[in-house]
Amino acid sequence: MNLSEETISLEVQEHIPYQYSYKERPSFKILTKSGQLWDTEREEALSRGNLIHFIMGHIKTEKDVKKAFDIVLGNGDISIDELDFLKDKIHQILQHPELHIYYKEGNIIKNEIDIITQTGQILRPDRVVIKNNTATIIDYKTGKSNPNYKEQVYGYADALIAMGYTIESKIIIYINDTIIPEFI
Repeated sequence: MNLSEETISLEVQEHIPYQYSYKERPSFKILTKSGQLWDTEREEALSRGNLIHFIMGHIKTEKDVKKAFDIVLGNGDISIDELDFLKDKIHQILQHPELHIYYKEGNIIKNEIDIITQTGQILRPDRVVIKNNTATIIDYKTGKSNPNYKEQVYGYADALIAMGYTIESKIIIYINDTIIPEFI
């Protein structure tokens, strides 16, 4: 048997360097969603709230609903079982008597757009609806009312005023069992 007939096999082992770290180090941080680790009801509610928030970020007008759901279904973010519940929540927001005008065509819609303030702070309102240089700020929240939410929306308003807009409305939409808009 000569070398041309033999199969030569070389085993190459790649060396992957590693560095040891210890958790007491000041820069060592672990970010987790505890509910995902323990499968709590709170995490399910947060996850559902984040999902609704994500879907709303893809909706400028009612005609965008199908496309938004195609995205989350295509990404595997929701199951078919969750589809009806989420569609119902989204339609409750879009059809709400006090909110539907903010989801109609004819407005300039800015979803999840960064605003850089004069001091360099970056703000990201959930939705800004602009018509004739007048802006309405919409922020989506789940859970209970919190004074910090209002402060956050006032910060958005201040930034938009500094940019030359007149503020028509500031709205926090609480997405729980029912949809409750709070005009502040």
